[in-house]
Amino acid sequence: MSTTKCALLLRIITTVFLIVHSHPLASFPVRFQPGRTLRYIYNTEITLNEPGSSQKTPAKKDVGFRFSAEVEVTPVWSNNINLLKLLVVGPRIHSVSRPDLSRELKTLPRLPVYFQWEAGQVGQVFAGDDDTVLAINIKKGIISLFQMRTEDGIHSEIDTSGDCQVIYKKLHDGAVITKSKTSCNSMDTVGQYSQVNELLGVNLTSSVDIQFTLSEDVIKSVVANERQRIQLNLDELLASIITVKQTLELKETVSSDPIYADSFDDVIKKLDTERGNRLLKGSLGTFFEPKECTVGCTPVADLLVKYRIQLYPQNTGKTAGAKAFRDLVRAMRHLSKDAIANILNDKQYNDLTLPLIDILSMAQTPSSQAALMEFLNFDESYNIENVERYLLATALSTHPPEQVLRDLLGLFRRSVQNEKLRQSIAQALGAVTNTFFRTKGQEDHKIVAEVQAAFLKQLDECDDSSCLLTVIHSLGNAGLPETLEVLLKRAELSKDSTVSEAALRALRRIDRKLITTVIRDRLKAIFHQKRRGYDTPVRSQALSIILDRDLTLDEVHDIIVESRDPWNTDYDMFIQSRLFDLMRHNEKLREMVKKVLSDPDLANYDVLAPKGKSLAFTSNFSDDPAVAYVMYVENGRSGVLKRSGMDIDVLSSVQKLPLYRFGMFAAGLEGLIGDEVDEEDAETVATAGMSLDMVGVSLRPITFFKGKGELMSAVWNAPSELMSVLQTNFLLQDHSERIHLQNGLIAELDVLGLASLDMSAKLSVSLWNKNSLSLVRNRGAVFLTSALSVSSSSFRTGIESTTNLESFLNFQTDVDFYDELKMCQQMNRPDFYLRRNVTKFETARGFPRTFVSKISRQKHFNAESFPLPDRNSENCRILKP
Repeated sequence: MSTTKCALLLRIITTVFLIVHSHPLASFPVRFQPGRTLRYIYNTEITLNEPGSSQKTPAKKDVGFRFSAEVEVTPVWSNNINLLKLLVVGPRIHSVSRPDLSRELKTLPRLPVYFQWEAGQVGQVFAGDDDTVLAINIKKGIISLFQMRTEDGIHSEIDTSGDCQVIYKKLHDGAVITKSKTSCNSMDTVGQYSQVNELLGVNLTSSVDIQFTLSEDVIKSVVANERQRIQLNLDELLASIITVKQTLELKETVSSDPIYADSFDDVIKKLDTERGNRLLKGSLGTFFEPKECTVGCTPVADLLVKYRIQLYPQNTGKTAGAKAFRDLVRAMRHLSKDAIANILNDKQYNDLTLPLIDILSMAQTPSSQAALMEFLNFDESYNIENVERYLLATALSTHPPEQVLRDLLGLFRRSVQNEKLRQSIAQALGAVTNTFFRTKGQEDHKIVAEVQAAFLKQLDECDDSSCLLTVIHSLGNAGLPETLEVLLKRAELSKDSTVSEAALRALRRIDRKLITTVIRDRLKAIFHQKRRGYDTPVRSQALSIILDRDLTLDEVHDIIVESRDPWNTDYDMFIQSRLFDLMRHNEKLREMVKKVLSDPDLANYDVLAPKGKSLAFTSNFSDDPAVAYVMYVENGRSGVLKRSGMDIDVLSSVQKLPLYRFGMFAAGLEGLIGDEVDEEDAETVATAGMSLDMVGVSLRPITFFKGKGELMSAVWNAPSELMSVLQTNFLLQDHSERIHLQNGLIAELDVLGLASLDMSAKLSVSLWNKNSLSLVRNRGAVFLTSALSVSSSSFRTGIESTTNLESFLNFQTDVDFYDELKMCQQMNRPDFYLRRNVTKFETARGFPRTFVSKISRQKHFNAESFPLPDRNSENCRILKP
């Protein structure tokens, strides 16, 4: 061979060598060679249980299934990208709780799937259109074990768990590679929802760790461990764990025949022809398998027969009623609009109309909303009970669809004749808007802007205080950030103190981060009356917002200075009570108050001695969960009541959730009991009423009387026996989520917690003896279910936890205004039980029986009288010797 030819041949060989070895596949330690099939033994196990279960008794052991099979991986074509065929052979399903039970998994057909593989990364997956969703998902779970990288670092990958951040580490010179998923975002979100209040939501923590062992140029083994812990934020004892294990062990290598084709597309066409059907292209992500109803599947007609008695008003606020509502909400979510309409118009259910409206409002489906809007008559002037019930239930929605907002906005723009109904529509619209825009992904939805524009337009057109208050209350429920300036300006400039007070209270749902130093200075100007005078309830609302953030030393000084007004000693007492009560729970504030009171001009009898009956007091109902109550009484200059009430908040490290607020308001009562009336209050009409908030939503206030005539009527007609004032049922927890697992299966989480409340009251007043006695009883029940399951058409396993409780809280007030005003307040509840039940189950087609285990627990709470301020106790000793 000539020298020239030798040089040319050497150049060709070198070029080919460089081309081959410069390609990523050449340097990657794993290679799939055409003509070689790898056979693996595959096992995956999925188990469910409570965290920390002892496993000592059958009821405490894991439930779940193990799947075993032989897996063949064959390179059918290779160029720059490998096309691999995966075939599952001899799949079997095994019971975890009953190891002796196993059978062939016939629902996993012997059909191959194909996937692209390049340098450890899986591309498109091709499955036959005759394959099942379950089978494809399980095969994708196996394919995910072939996705890996050989360099240390953090990467983003799509696999069976979703779009994940993944950390890779190389060990033992690359013979072992570890892979950890730190966070995964599901690509499957349709039909899933959660509570916008974090405290009432669900906390999901997950970990996925995978270890690859390489030998020569193949993956010798893979071990994957996944742990998903689901816990309710409100109750850490309501928790479940899913554990997933996968193992893949190389058994042998055998020869196979590759497919010859010019391009990747030609290979797919050849496979389509050989199989006789079409291959469908998709990603490595798994898809939810449509299946028959598995939760809440009893026909609605049967449930209505079963629960008819439990749905009657006398069972509101009781566990039996709460459970009935929960089961029916589940069932109604599966019904069509026509099926719902048939139930609403069926005469046999006429006595259940109000509870059905509650249930359908809580269902929050397009079908339930459409059926309700056809059924309800919003133009009726007198019989508005059905519509009011709908608006109340809708105001407490947890994940309202857009159509609910559209319907309420349409009603708000209409000229509804009944004034009370107009108020309820507006406040429901505000509440639903708040929930809607706080839902992830809906912050900038155009319907929110439309609602805001409608409210502000109406606000500008209002020509009386009633109209203004309706819109302001509604804006308070909406809590839209852009309305902060509008509301604050109304509070500053309005000559009507009730409008100013409402405007400041309407800031309660606006993010406190928006209360800037400038806004804070304007609030302080209201409280300290720097530009004009304000009624004490207005100043108190401003003070509440100021106290909601950390105070400076100068602010503490100014607040104490403000509490030495000799012409309004009762309000001085209220200011000090608010500050000193807050100080009891805040060491930093305590030190600042101590420093301010080192000034003898402030630390003296004239400033600090008790000067009235106003008070503010905070204490705890319970520590786990942390539930606190704040009681307050604010009197006018003459010592007559202006505002009183109680706020109940659930507390956590991330959120303070206003659960319940009950308030009484009054004006112009001084003249009725013979006290001297201030000149500026001489024209004030005697008025009293009640306000109520549920889960931060302000409901339409109830006015007891307005004027002396209505007062006398209220006195003579006041109920001497307990009479129901408000009955409602609403969802506390409402969460639906699908958890895509590493092995391709999908877990379904369904959390539904329902609260049932009955507020009743009685009142007796003697104008002759100048005393009164009132009792407000809040009866409540909660029924909460957390269901976690993995299911398909051929098997199902899961764990369901339920918690229920029922009790009532009495709030009694005795008042004697014969000579000097004396008031005794008492708050107590009876003993009650908190009951928990845990049910675990396994069932599979072909197994002789279903496995079910149950654990019941209960905790007893003794009767309790709750502490109130010392001065209240002194009054009680005088009034009730």
